[in-house]
Amino acid sequence: MDWFKDDQNQFKHIIHMPKKRTRKCMGFWMLCLRTARLAKRHVWWFVVNEVPVRYSLWEDGLISGLNNREYPENHTDLGSLNFVKRLFNGRDIGIKLSEVEKQLTTMIACEDRLKMVVLYFLASMMKTHSKSPEVIEHFLLHIVDNLEECKKFPWGRYTFEDSSHEREHMFERFKGEVRKSWTFPGFIVPLELLASEAIPSLKMEYPFLI
Repeated sequence: MDWFKDDQNQFKHIIHMPKKRTRKCMGFWMLCLRTARLAKRHVWWFVVNEVPVRYSLWEDGLISGLNNREYPENHTDLGSLNFVKRLFNGRDIGIKLSEVEKQLTTMIACEDRLKMVVLYFLASMMKTHSKSPEVIEHFLLHIVDNLEECKKFPWGRYTFEDSSHEREHMFERFKGEVRKSWTFPGFIVPLELLASEAIPSLKMEYPFLI
């Protein structure tokens, strides 16, 4: 836990939050119902009580505390697959979150275990697949072998762009109709906090969100 709480670590704003396998998304859903359709993919606008509320990469960074700078050059090559191959019998694809969790229960405190903890955190909090939520994205398997790069990487930009993509996918799938159930795999904690500030009734009913 000390690695996450380091002053230079952007995750220190998130690691203290309540831990649950699933999250209630009422705030996020209420904002989605108030979304204004615009051409700009990476700028969200919500209309709450006839007041426009903007949500872009800038607002996301202010709320989450995550790094939202530009990606470093050749960022997809950061780290390596050596760690993953060594711990998963030569495999570097199709690795599931449940496999990482199982590995953690058998490992003693060491650098490899820290990398495994960081991998579990990134795969369960920062990015999951919509079609195969258990399968860990290849980029995460790669970057986790370099913990210093994990600290510096612009996870704010990464999660915001991912959420924007998932939002567009969700709207296209719904076709203007409200569904009974749905799953949104992106990192939406900043949007939940924004909703509690922008929607008075939600803030009064769920003050613990702030």
